[in-house]
Amino acid sequence: MGTKLKDIVNIKTIKLRELGLKTLAVDGCNLLFKYTSKIKTKQNYVIQDRLGRPKSHLQGFFYFIINLFERKIKPVFVFDGIPLDTKRNYGKKELKRINFLFKQYKRSDENKSKLFRNKFFLYKFIIEDLMDFIRLFGIPVIRGPSEGEAQATRLVKEKLAYGVISSDYDCLLYGCPRIYKNWSFKRDIIEFISLNDTLDTHKITNEQLIDISILMGNDYFPGYKGFGPVKSLKEIKKFGNIFEIKKEYNLNDDLNSIRNIFLNPYTVSFNPKYQAPNPAVISEYLVNRDFSPKRIKKGISRLMNAYKNIMIKQTTINQYFQ
Repeated sequence: MGTKLKDIVNIKTIKLRELGLKTLAVDGCNLLFKYTSKIKTKQNYVIQDRLGRPKSHLQGFFYFIINLFERKIKPVFVFDGIPLDTKRNYGKKELKRINFLFKQYKRSDENKSKLFRNKFFLYKFIIEDLMDFIRLFGIPVIRGPSEGEAQATRLVKEKLAYGVISSDYDCLLYGCPRIYKNWSFKRDIIEFISLNDTLDTHKITNEQLIDISILMGNDYFPGYKGFGPVKSLKEIKKFGNIFEIKKEYNLNDDLNSIRNIFLNPYTVSFNPKYQAPNPAVISEYLVNRDFSPKRIKKGISRLMNAYKNIMIKQTTINQYFQ
């Protein structure tokens, strides 16, 4: 998913602790696929509770949040919107995500609920289940009306978040100045991509970066054969923009509409509000989903200690600047 811009963006590795006391918008759907791909049984099945409900995502997010809190990083989670009107078509990216989850959770059990055989219900269930779970930590959650990357980028542009945690390069196309990906909590490192550094290196604009993604292909347009990131960059620098290339190569596609998806994305206003985690309710929630009480207790102890340290540090800084 996303645009394959790795070959032309500037990536550097930094220490996670450098992001302490910063608010980061987290691409929730992107993180969800990471955990549904990796957290499985020995038989390569996604972990489920006794009622057949998927739960591997809860385990992944539980420890992800704890690890962020321990590094004094405040997350705000952003998820893709789901069309409420069934007559509305699902976008290409959304269908990819729905199909991915359906394949991950599909089982041959004939007694499985019919609802869980419905890929659209399954997608809706997992996202809503996850959002309810995250709110128990006192963390703000928003489901954007369209792409989560666009909504997360708006939070950064409005200075409600410092950057976005996502492995999807589409955030750059929406104009997100800072993206973080490929973290290791054990090594205390994370990869950092600066939009401005990338643009300055190649002496291009954000609009030209969007044009590059159109030539090579993105979630909304298949691109053109033979155009990878390097060639697309070269052609954009030579001709200036996608419209001049369209003339040169006699292309007939409506490329302006694709461009506008990134230049004028559909997002909503959102002001993140934080509360204290509710350890008792978190524990009850996880026990009801068949998680080990011993592991839950240990995890919640880490969570609350980390939360207290964040509040102490934040209070100290606020007092210093008063």
